[in-house]
Amino acid sequence: MKITSPQSAVQFFHPRFAGVDVEEFWVAALNSVKDVTACSRLFRGSADHCLFHPRDVLRFARVNNASSFIVAHNHPSGDPRPSDEDIRITTRLTALAAIVQIPLVDHVILAPGGRYYSFLEGGALLKAKNPAWPSCR
Repeated sequence: MKITSPQSAVQFFHPRFAGVDVEEFWVAALNSVKDVTACSRLFRGSADHCLFHPRDVLRFARVNNASSFIVAHNHPSGDPRPSDEDIRITTRLTALAAIVQIPLVDHVILAPGGRYYSFLEGGALLKAKNPAWPSCR
């Protein structure tokens, strides 16, 4: 499957969260034409919290030879809006991904009832670029 938009990301990840009553964090590796080449649940948390480390996400992307990657997690509470921690960690992950030149395409938060939040649609990914770390050429 290709992930080319927030809607296709939701379509791809939605079945993985069906019936899950705790937060989970998933990552999908994408090739250069946005085909999913690998996907895994990296973390499983509690009803309202899921800790993850960007190092583990970037390792997954690197090991799976990703050209880019997308992450998703769920909010079993039903409210897909990002928490302050969601925003902070996504900003950090985006900046670190830019350094290793495996870009984060989007971070989607899914909630019951088909509701979701996309950091790409919300503009948060564009704000996370870190000019202090220019790409090496």
